[in-house]
Amino acid sequence: MGVLEKTDTDRSPVSLTGHYTGEVWVRNGLSPSAMSTRTGRNFYRALRPLDGAANRWLGISLETMLVQRHRLIDELVLGFVARHPGAQVLELACGVSDRARRLLDEMGDEVTYIETDLPDMVAHKLAVYQQQGWSGGARHRVAPCNILRERGEISLERVVGELDRERPLMVISEGLLNYFSRATVENFLLRLSALLSEFAENRYVTEIWPRLPHYPGVAARKTMIRLIETLTRQEVPLHFTDNEDIARGFRSAGFAWVRVINPDHYAFTSEVPAMGKPSMFRVVCSGVNECFDCDPETSAP
Repeated sequence: MGVLEKTDTDRSPVSLTGHYTGEVWVRNGLSPSAMSTRTGRNFYRALRPLDGAANRWLGISLETMLVQRHRLIDELVLGFVARHPGAQVLELACGVSDRARRLLDEMGDEVTYIETDLPDMVAHKLAVYQQQGWSGGARHRVAPCNILRERGEISLERVVGELDRERPLMVISEGLLNYFSRATVENFLLRLSALLSEFAENRYVTEIWPRLPHYPGVAARKTMIRLIETLTRQEVPLHFTDNEDIARGFRSAGFAWVRVINPDHYAFTSEVPAMGKPSMFRVVCSGVNECFDCDPETSAP
């Protein structure tokens, strides 16, 4: 690959939340201290008193939800790989997550894990791996990808186009879709479903923050959204109303089946923190082809 000519769309203020989230993972034993960044530590120290107060007085905690989300996606990836040996896992907007290294330690040698993010984050992550002397060998690689690009060397189409069509593929993203407009999200889902259709076994796992009009504690929910918007310096549009609306949105984009998971109702295999109030996000597990080895679509509240 030659020198990459970056554009303004290859940088994003959302990366700030990636640093904060990375520090949350470090503090909760999901990433080593080497994944910590100065930006992440500063944001974490600044927000911890606010998050602690929200937890005590309102029963909500951004840190708790980030840990729940991360662990739930971990378990879905491990479950998919267990059922489909030799699978490929493509993580979009990986940030400073240590998921690839952790899960590769638990998955078979035939698994391929591809981490992607905007060019600056990819350079940072490669530098961290090099400093630590870690390499996943042929099972692992880190590559630049911008989901807003539809053509070119760092487009989603180019990255997926280099994968093995004969092997199962799971695409995952975390903390990504909620920062884009509805039109951008719909376009991305349409493009992704078309790409996944070329793989007989496929999954897309992501998380969505729906509007949840009947959420108990509207003020607390608004406070949390404002906190995230302050951190990212941009609006967080909530595109879907509830579980059923999420499922309809994904189906209209070409996904044959959709499972919407409320973390409050998910049977985690290990201890995961809980909030006093119900969760504000949902994890979506979906596929383009009919699925015969997964749970049916759910509309649990």
